[in-house]
Amino acid sequence: MMNKHESARRRGSGESRDFWLQLLIPAVLLVLLLIVIAGVVPREALVPSIVVVAVGLLTSGAVGFFSGIRGPMWLIYGLILAELGLLLLFPAPWRGLALVCIPVSAIGFAIGKDVAYFRYNRRHGVSESNGLSDHQEA
Repeated sequence: MMNKHESARRRGSGESRDFWLQLLIPAVLLVLLLIVIAGVVPREALVPSIVVVAVGLLTSGAVGFFSGIRGPMWLIYGLILAELGLLLLFPAPWRGLALVCIPVSAIGFAIGKDVAYFRYNRRHGVSESNGLSDHQEA
């Protein structure tokens, strides 16, 4: 049986690696979405599209983070509907970007949830080998 110092060192490196691997999927999807937006959106609507993506990522990431691991999922649905409604009320370049907020919000929510999982695992000291915390191993 390994001592607590070795267990903490191994767990910390594995958690960090797993965290970055979990963020890889939403990050790749975000890059693909940005490539599609850059290729499809006209040049005069590029700045509004960047604003929609940035605000969507920040708000949905915050909802994912603060709703936590077992938080209510209806918050993200309400946020997406609010974003859609708001963008559909704005003039032409913004109205055309209303559907962009759906994948952006999904990606931001996934990133926020992953950060919440990582924070929870760091705080509670969950071991990768058997799922027990340090104080339960002893």
